[in-house]
Amino acid sequence: MRVSGLLPTPYSLLPIRHSPFATRYSPQPALPFPPTPRHTPGTGGTPAPGEGVLTTFLLILHGLCAVALLGGLTHQAVAVLIPARATGGFTTAYRAVSAARFTNANIILYLVTFILGSVIYPPYRMAVRTWIERARLWWVSGLFEYKEQALAIGLAMLPFFWLMWRDPKDGETATARKWTTVILCLIVWYSFVAGHIVNNVRGLFGT
Repeated sequence: MRVSGLLPTPYSLLPIRHSPFATRYSPQPALPFPPTPRHTPGTGGTPAPGEGVLTTFLLILHGLCAVALLGGLTHQAVAVLIPARATGGFTTAYRAVSAARFTNANIILYLVTFILGSVIYPPYRMAVRTWIERARLWWVSGLFEYKEQALAIGLAMLPFFWLMWRDPKDGETATARKWTTVILCLIVWYSFVAGHIVNNVRGLFGT
């Protein structure tokens, strides 16, 4: 005996057929921009006021550290990739800095930025990524997935990065020193751009 019924979903009612042996249904495609659910602790959605303020503050601090890291690594990479041979205008002066002086600062900034990103990652995972996936913006989710992998690789490179810059006058490690710096710089640039794209698409706890 078959009985016709309705299965409620968050966005529509889907007709299904019931039988004693099996249930058949066709999943409804997600809406392009699903509404934000009400917030309950640990489930995402609209946060409590205090939680939202703290997350926003940490996100801004994370962004400021990322900008400082981006500037420091770019400066160091340019100085080692195309070093200045003489003094001159702005571009020459930009390349004429001592690249070795940026090493410790860049390592500290990378670690601080990484830790801050790890702290605000759970709100992203619960409130932002779920929205992106329900909206089927797979390319946005993919950008952030690649960012996570790239930053993990960069974190593992930091000890080698420090080792290569411990003696900047060592000619035998010049090539490794140069390309390690360039790769780290590219990782930070990609992560910075990808993070801003994700933030602009959804925004933490936006509507």
